[in-house]
Amino acid sequence: MAYNGNQNPFENPSGRPRKSKDERRQSFRVRRRKWLYEWRNGGTNMTVILIALCVFFWLIAGILYFTNRPALAVYESAFVLRSDQSLAHPWTLLTVLFMHSIDISHIFFNMVSLYLAGLSLERMLGHWEFLALYLVSGLGASVAFLLSALASGPSSAVASMIGASGAIFGLFGAMVVTALKSPGRQNAWSMVVFLGLILVVPMLFGSGVAWQAHLGGFAVGALLSWLMTDGVPSLRGKSIGFRMGLYGGGMALLLLAIWLVRVLTI
Repeated sequence: MAYNGNQNPFENPSGRPRKSKDERRQSFRVRRRKWLYEWRNGGTNMTVILIALCVFFWLIAGILYFTNRPALAVYESAFVLRSDQSLAHPWTLLTVLFMHSIDISHIFFNMVSLYLAGLSLERMLGHWEFLALYLVSGLGASVAFLLSALASGPSSAVASMIGASGAIFGLFGAMVVTALKSPGRQNAWSMVVFLGLILVVPMLFGSGVAWQAHLGGFAVGALLSWLMTDGVPSLRGKSIGFRMGLYGGGMALLLLAIWLVRVLTI
């Protein structure tokens, strides 16, 4: 078909009218107001931020995988948790929660799980408290993995862990605790059975799955959630933020102390 001079398919392939600069500015203001409204009214902003960070780090790894493998090795050594480098790179206890393998299914299922957990927990806890639960649970997952790796002897001296699943299992643990406190407790027990299968099956048949991190994250998330709801009676009237700071901060310090003592006594 001859080009008639009135249409240029390369100029606007979508065929939709382009927005003017003022329209784009107005659209940005609307999105910003919506974001702020969600932030002030119990939205899932922090969940979205965590997902965005995970995807961002995954994209960097993907680009390096196809363009510069040596740079990818350097990148992963700086952010992935390794049992023989945790003392030299202590930040990897947390940065590993934002790293994923190149396999798209790894990050896809983790991010779907994170989003589903955040839908309820972030609204119940608040943005910063939800972030604290995620990070403390992830720290518990990292410490559990390191303790297991270091206890396994020289064969696991350079074991490494990658992914947010340990922290996500911590969110699942918190969901179980909150579900047990709701009228429909049968839903909580169904979740316990489901998560139990997820933990047990990799232990029996799987390879390359850091089930120790899953178990550690789940235990820490459940314990922290229990402390938040049934902790010291005199503190139950305090704000969620105060209790999360006290219990979450205390658990984080305890986990760091356990990790530090263990790596210094190798």
